[in-house]
Amino acid sequence: MLPQPLLRGKRGLSPFIVVTKRLYGTNLVDILGPRRALVHKNTGEPRTVLYGASNTQQVHLRPGEVAIKFLLSPINPANLNTVEGTYPSKPILVPGFDEKNGDVFIGGNEGVAEVVKVAPNEQTDTAMLKEGDWVVMRKAQSGTWTNWRVMNASEVLRVPRKPVGSKVTEVFAATMMVNGLTALGLVSGIEPGSHLLQNGANSGVGQAVIQVAKNLNVKTINFVRDREDFSDVEKHLKELGATHIFPYSKLLDRAFKKEFAALRKGSPTKHAFNGIGGATATAMGALLDQDGHLFSYGGMSKEPLKIPVGLQIFRGLTCHGYWHSRVWSSLSQDTQAEWVNRLTSWKENGEFQDPKHEIITLKGDDSAVGDQMREVLDRLQKGMVGSKLLLKWE
Repeated sequence: MLPQPLLRGKRGLSPFIVVTKRLYGTNLVDILGPRRALVHKNTGEPRTVLYGASNTQQVHLRPGEVAIKFLLSPINPANLNTVEGTYPSKPILVPGFDEKNGDVFIGGNEGVAEVVKVAPNEQTDTAMLKEGDWVVMRKAQSGTWTNWRVMNASEVLRVPRKPVGSKVTEVFAATMMVNGLTALGLVSGIEPGSHLLQNGANSGVGQAVIQVAKNLNVKTINFVRDREDFSDVEKHLKELGATHIFPYSKLLDRAFKKEFAALRKGSPTKHAFNGIGGATATAMGALLDQDGHLFSYGGMSKEPLKIPVGLQIFRGLTCHGYWHSRVWSSLSQDTQAEWVNRLTSWKENGEFQDPKHEIITLKGDDSAVGDQMREVLDRLQKGMVGSKLLLKWE
């Protein structure tokens, strides 16, 4: 008889906790080691409230579940907003994960994991998964800053890869659910041959927008902040497929309107994507054609969006908010799979690059892991990071 495991509790609670009936196989902790994670018990300043925690309680699979081991998990701005308590999507409380402090939230919203165990049940989604498959999370706030976990098979999505010589990398798979799919959702439906505008073009989403647009035959006019290394940024964005790149000072110069009219050569320009806010968003709105659309997916400058009434009344400008989590959750599972297949097919064909990145390998005990995370957060706060940061458990 199997030893008595920790009770899961009511249906819908986190699958980090184990049920008491219909268990399959060996205790997963004996195979994978203790579960480890970056957690927070309360919301607040990430550097203060985030810490490392471990759990050694028994874990067995039940029908329809899979055990997954995380390969890479990004640190996204929204993750830190969630820890702060300022993000609309709230994390899921994990009962009893921290053996010293009890119930906690596990950080992270995105990542790629490898399937290591599958419950034997042919009547569930587990029949579609096998050991060695890569998966990404279907649901928001899945708690991905962890080394491994158990999930219902319906809550993960298999990453399609060629069996031999696949170009789908861990970095690409780990970052496509936020940056890549946000870009696909924004650009899809724009008329081929058109131009689109975007600020924050060197951000993760901005770089993905450039590549998605190139694959859909949409030209991009991109704006980034004025900087000493502008020529390096320009070169990189051109390599991704950007049509034009300008600093914000150019965008905010009234004389730019004539240059803009010449470079678009009469092609439709009805869409602008705003991830920054403030004056650059207003300036992009003023450049759009009659009945244009300004989509805001972020506000990194923390400056308000100010749209003159003349642009709305006389130019017919419409402003939209784009929250990818909401868009994604509205899609059927088949459509979600189609979106992921589209991105991975571009990657396999060499038409989508990995983002510039840095991998942070978490080493040592819980205290050491917490210290490492605080060092990373210090660097982020000081603006000392110029690439996507990804967490990897040793």
